[in-house]
Amino acid sequence: MILDTHLLSNILWSQTLFGDCPAWIEQALLARHYDLHLLLSPEQVDWTDDGQRCQPSLDERRAFFNATHVWLEQHQQPFQVLQGNWAQRRVQALQAVTLLLRS
Repeated sequence: MILDTHLLSNILWSQTLFGDCPAWIEQALLARHYDLHLLLSPEQVDWTDDGQRCQPSLDERRAFFNATHVWLEQHQQPFQVLQGNWAQRRVQALQAVTLLLRS
């Protein structure tokens, strides 16, 4: 799988909002094989309210990014941080996936 952040987001949001999360979520996440996680840096892009996300401040987005980064490193998951404006991130994502598919 490439770039499925659903379960990881659930873990981090549960920990952020409730201080804990059900153990089965992390077990389910670790049971899956991920070839690559594309981690979006909160830097250099404006906040866009989409009705689901609730982290308009850059500090909040940095904290979530950092928690994601730490989890991925601690669990030795392959990831690449995407930075820059949206066009630059798109190019980086396409390059990363192209390289992955060629390997």
